[in-house]
Parts: sequence; structure tokens; C-alpha cells
Amino acid sequence: MQLRKYNVATTVLFPLIARGLSDLKPGATFAAGDVKIIKDEGAAANTTNLPTDEGSGWYSIALTATELTAARVAISVIDQTAPKVFEDQAVLIETYGNASAQHELDLDTIIENQVWDAGAAGHQDPNSIGQRIWQGIRAASAQAATATTITLDAAASSVDDFYKGALIVTKQSGATGSGQARLITAYNGTTKVATITPAWVTTPAATIGFVIFGVPDADAIADALLKRPISNVEPAGTFRTLYGAVAALVNRRRINAGNLEVFKTDDATVLGTLAVTTDAAQDPVKELDTV
Repeated sequence: MQLRKYNVATTVLFPLIARGLSDLKPGATFAAGDVKIIKDEGAAANTTNLPTDEGSGWYSIALTATELTAARVAISVIDQTAPKVFEDQAVLIETYGNASAQHELDLDTIIENQVWDAGAAGHQDPNSIGQRIWQGIRAASAQAATATTITLDAAASSVDDFYKGALIVTKQSGATGSGQARLITAYNGTTKVATITPAWVTTPAATIGFVIFGVPDADAIADALLKRPISNVEPAGTFRTLYGAVAALVNRRRINAGNLEVFKTDDATVLGTLAVTTDAAQDPVKELDTV
């Protein structure tokens, strides 16, 4: 078995054995039809080139780039004369370096770079290192960059300093400024501009891919929680939860048939009810609603 790069012309070496003997066969000649190629279990066809005698019973054959556009390539060398001069020979090739190759990994480039640049989508197991490396707390494409800032995507957090204290890494194969890691020292939730330190060695391309690692600023998390509309969790919320407790404080409430009804934010759907014990000596309360 030999490895060759997908869609790249190459030369393959092989020996020939003299017919009926165990010795190598030098000086063999070839005619059209002696050498066939099968690509990915397809139909056999003549090779573009015939073998060249390299001496001492060894031969080479030049395969074209087109002949290497397959995951698996089988070459057969069969003497068509009678009697045969040499035994039948076969050369098996697996290709690499392309999504359509037998082996997608490109052995001609630095493997560490390919592992680093591998997309998370290629790691099918959610618990794989490849997936976990690129999960971060946000991964997207930037909108702009300067020597000391980077503008995150439009869907990034709208809370000021939400990413403060986190690490941002630029990552996009072949893009200007890729492969740099910087600390976020400030973040504007309105403009999406993150200020970094130290300054970029190379200002990243405007639409560079990025991943943010680490924990967002604690104060920013608290602010985001306090400012989050309860309608965002309402579809899955139930009454006996923190969401229900907040709803009972800020949503519409109504006394109805001896019960206190707490409504959802639409002021029409009842979230839950509480039994009410009345006291004639107290001021009656008919209804409560946040305005």
C-alpha cells in the first residue's frame, strides 16, 4: 500500500518478477493495455503513461493528477504477450490531503496547524477535546478591529463589560491577524467594541473569526440577570420557582372567587393561584397590577 496526495501528479515504483521464477525481471517492455487503473472500484482504464525501466527489475510509472482524484487507486501490470515475460503485479494507493481522499489529513503540512485550525463541526462527539477547545463563551466573526480593539458580532452581549476579564483569541486560517490571544479590559454592550491588552501585533482582518474564553465579569453577570425580562423564561417557567416569585411581585394580580391569581406578562394568562384568607377588619384589596 502506498500513500499519495489527492489530485497531485506522482511517480510510483514497483518491482516485476520473472514469469515462473522468483527473481526480479529487468528489461521488460510494455504495450498499451498492459497497465490498467481502477479508481474507487470503478471501471478499469489504460493509464496515461506506460512504466519506465529503472534497472535491476524495478520500474516506475508516472500518474497524472486526474488519475489521483480518488480515495483508492489500484494499478494492475499484466503482460499481454504469450508466453508472459513477467508475473502479474498490482500497486495499491490510498490518497490523502483532501475531503474526498481516503485520508483527509494533509501529510505535507504541519499537523499541529491542521489540528489547531480544525473546525469544531468536524468533532462529532460533544465531549471531544476538539469540541471543548472551541466552545468558549462566544465564538463568531468580528465586525471591525483596530490596534487595541475588536468589534464583536452584532448578537454579542448588550451588557457593558460582560466580557471584561475574558481571553479573546482570533482564529481563521489564512486571515490577517489570526492566532493572537489578548485580555479584554473593557466592553461596550451598545457598540460591541471590546478593548484589549496588549495591542495586537498585527491588527486582525475586519471580519476575523474569534473565540472568547473564560468567565464574564461577575458584576456584568449580576447586572444581566437583574435586567433580564422575565418574559424570556416564561414559556418554560412554573409558579413555584424563582421566576414565579418574581412574577408574583411585578405582574398583574387579582382576587377572584377567594383566590389570588398571578398572571403572566400578557396580563391575560393565569400563571398560578394562591388561596386567600380574608379578614373583615382589614381593608379589602380587589386587584394588584404593575403599572
